[in-house]
Amino acid sequence: ADVVAVDGGIYVNLPASKQVAFVKPSGEWSLVDLLGGQSTRIVGAPDGQSLLVFAEVPFCDSSEKGIKTVEDCLEKGDVDDLRWETEVDIVRNGALIGNPSPMGSHFNALAFTSDGSQAVAYLDYDDASSLSFGGLLNATEVVFMDLASGETTPVPVGFAADRILFDKDDTIAVV
Repeated sequence: ADVVAVDGGIYVNLPASKQVAFVKPSGEWSLVDLLGGQSTRIVGAPDGQSLLVFAEVPFCDSSEKGIKTVEDCLEKGDVDDLRWETEVDIVRNGALIGNPSPMGSHFNALAFTSDGSQAVAYLDYDDASSLSFGGLLNATEVVFMDLASGETTPVPVGFAADRILFDKDDTIAVV
């Protein structure tokens, strides 16, 4: 979705600038600081307050002397040394909560506990045609996210998870 409504406003994904705007009912708006990340998609959490932002972040892997930052790579023309990693950011009230968490770019589906306190990211093969990723990936892994703290925990499950279910009190997940 490019627009997600939450308590206190709406979030708008801006694909051209790869940013996210938070618009309050008064019309006042601001850009969410993703700490250098470039938004690829946004997902609203069931708590009605939280937004998950999947973002790409550039890193410079140059071994050339004097090149340490992304800006150095760009200035010196070493774009081949740039690599992009995916992270997930949790946003509330227009601001980032905690630190961004690394996330495999292949995770294209989310399941939430009924209270919205936890999310699980996984690879949905039925919706994998638009994915583009390089390098190694573990297609039999899921990632649990605590939406209060932003902490993530990868869990290898040994098979391709196509659905995540939770019990009635959200204490057990069935993958």
